[in-house]
Amino acid sequence: MIFKIAVCDDEQSVFKIIKGYLDLYLISVDDDFCLDYYSSGEALLKSYAKPHTYDIIFMDIEMQGNLSGLETAQKIRELPDKDVKITILSNYPRYLQDGYHVSAHSFLIKPLKYDDFKAEMDLLIKDIKNADAIFTITTSRDNTALIHISTLMYISTSKSMTGRTKLIFHTTTDTIAATDIMKKYEDILSPKGFVSPHKGYLVNTNYIQTVGKHEIVLANQETIPLAKNTYRDFITKYMKNIFM
Repeated sequence: MIFKIAVCDDEQSVFKIIKGYLDLYLISVDDDFCLDYYSSGEALLKSYAKPHTYDIIFMDIEMQGNLSGLETAQKIRELPDKDVKITILSNYPRYLQDGYHVSAHSFLIKPLKYDDFKAEMDLLIKDIKNADAIFTITTSRDNTALIHISTLMYISTSKSMTGRTKLIFHTTTDTIAATDIMKKYEDILSPKGFVSPHKGYLVNTNYIQTVGKHEIVLANQETIPLAKNTYRDFITKYMKNIFM
């Protein structure tokens, strides 16, 4: 699993320490990390396009600029992004209580020590994976498969050799055929940010890169048709999911 991490601290040396610690941490885990750095709360918020932009944020509580770390964290919660894990960084333990106001995951004292950082990363990853919704499908071979919603890019329909309609679940790592009906998954996944651009497709808006007049392009550059008669409804739902 790839975790998107941001470090927001006006001391670039802290970012370099965390980057070094992550490189060391990678040796002991099967996961991967995408790391970004911001020197101010304003810079982080400017890049925070929508909820779930990041999985984890290491946030300095006192920074130069108009926004403190707590104020920045509060604005992220108000997007709303209730899921991102925010770990507060500070030289001063007295700020520990303030972190609860923004539902901080934890609090790390500077200067950072690797053992403390590793323990926090272990907890962060465990909590994120436990929170990642999973559902079970029955495959075309009558086996069962578990799918993490966060890794599901889209579902499409296909005709089997017998003429029976089957569903194809396209994840970031695999494609799985299932004997089921689309309506069932529209009911399950629509509240979780999935929209239908065309009959026979249900797409995770988190993976949409661009929307054209007749098709949408996903982050992996796959294209999905966009029907004329569903265009307006699709755009409305897509924009709602982006800004909700």
